[in-house]
Amino acid sequence: MSNEEENNGEEKSDVIDSGVENVSADDTYKGCPVFDVNSTEFFNNMRKDRNRMRFSNNSKPSQFMKGSKYRKPFYMAYKDKNGEKFLSKVK
Repeated sequence: MSNEEENNGEEKSDVIDSGVENVSADDTYKGCPVFDVNSTEFFNNMRKDRNRMRFSNNSKPSQFMKGSKYRKPFYMAYKDKNGEKFLSKVK
């Protein structure tokens, strides 16, 4: 395979590297990965005094936290029915 073909393959993929193997981010913000979550996960994890973040088992944020041993910061994003996007930093 030539270099041109390899580069074209990379450009076509919309995968954003999160820094954890087999976990792709939905976006990036200030160099940190952003994962889209539903309204329940977003608002239930807004309390900063929580000792533990709660995400569904195979969700991207859950896999990212396990893969980074809970040490890397990331953002969770939620888009409401009016199209307004909310962003919250985790860690």
